[in-house]
Amino acid sequence: MTPPVGGIDPHQDTFTAGIVDHRGVEITHETFDNTAAGYGAAVDLLDAHAVCQVGVEGSAKWGAHVAIALTAAGFDAREVPASRSAAQRRSRQLGKTDAVDAVASARALLAEPTLGPVQTLEVYDPAVAEIEAVLEHRRALVAARTLGLHHVADQISKLPTEIRDQLTTNGKIEARLRRLEHIDPDTDTTPAGKYRLEWLQAFIGQDVLRLT
Repeated sequence: MTPPVGGIDPHQDTFTAGIVDHRGVEITHETFDNTAAGYGAAVDLLDAHAVCQVGVEGSAKWGAHVAIALTAAGFDAREVPASRSAAQRRSRQLGKTDAVDAVASARALLAEPTLGPVQTLEVYDPAVAEIEAVLEHRRALVAARTLGLHHVADQISKLPTEIRDQLTTNGKIEARLRRLEHIDPDTDTTPAGKYRLEWLQAFIGQDVLRLT
């Protein structure tokens, strides 16, 4: 007989574990804190019902840590796409709750036991997971730099004529910004122009410009 199957519906602070039997009938569900203590309690619950396979929705996001804990505890942890659990929920005309979603994830895995493994890289290769963390950090820095430079370009275009006439319209925005360093902040201009010049000059030294 097919053993019971577990399902996990994770959120930022909590996650809910649901268990169904080989027919898809709910056995139990329980909500835990999304912490090490919560993972241990969930493992105990799953073990108590002889669960071997667990479906985790969002195993690369809020479900990453519980997926790591389940894998470390010896469970066959699989990623359940949100569309699969939603289909299970709709087929029974159930409202969306954490408990319903956890049980739906279990039913989705029961219906399709060959779903792919959980997606968190920590389960497979910590070195690759570290590279992923570095790349994510870099992408965030690049996005911040791009946004900052777009704003700088907009502010430069709004500088008064007496300041813009001392600049060139050629070259990258970084170079144009650095030319502001040589403009006297006491230049006779409007209050708005003086504020923009001071703000842009202060921006020159920020780390966001030195990303390569």
